[in-house]
Amino acid sequence: MVAESHAQPARVVAGDNDLRKTAWRETELVEQGAYADEVLNLVRRIYRDYAEPFYHCRLRSLESPHILRYSSGSYYRPHADSDQLNPDTGRWEKTLDRDLSLLLYLDEDYEGGELVFPNLDFEIRPCAGMLLMFPSDFRYLHGVRPVSRGQRHAVVSWCALQGPRKQRVAS
Repeated sequence: MVAESHAQPARVVAGDNDLRKTAWRETELVEQGAYADEVLNLVRRIYRDYAEPFYHCRLRSLESPHILRYSSGSYYRPHADSDQLNPDTGRWEKTLDRDLSLLLYLDEDYEGGELVFPNLDFEIRPCAGMLLMFPSDFRYLHGVRPVSRGQRHAVVSWCALQGPRKQRVAS
């Protein structure tokens, strides 16, 4: 599936649920085609077998997973998966119903493309089979450094958890 050349520019879901191209990232969305159900079932199993026991939670909803392709020059600037900074108040506000983010890396024959968490002063070079999960909120701003050679592929997904919902606003 990732060897296919067919892909489309990835868009960002804005707070109003519109898909927009943005200067925040340059990456492609790989068509899953006949593999879409297999990818979705894999992500469901990951949440069931790893996220729920680790975070002591239950899944309420799951967004369809995407496969992102980062080719030479592709990047993603640091961002939060569920929150946006309100320019009028300078405070972070939850704009998407996401509690956990999931990244599953499919290859490692590339250079660059490190995953960075600038607020945590943490950087990691993903390798094939590596699974990362973390809260989707502003505390876990993350981005991808530009790929300098090859192609980097990752399955990405987000979920919402059951339980009381807290309105989160922070500066």
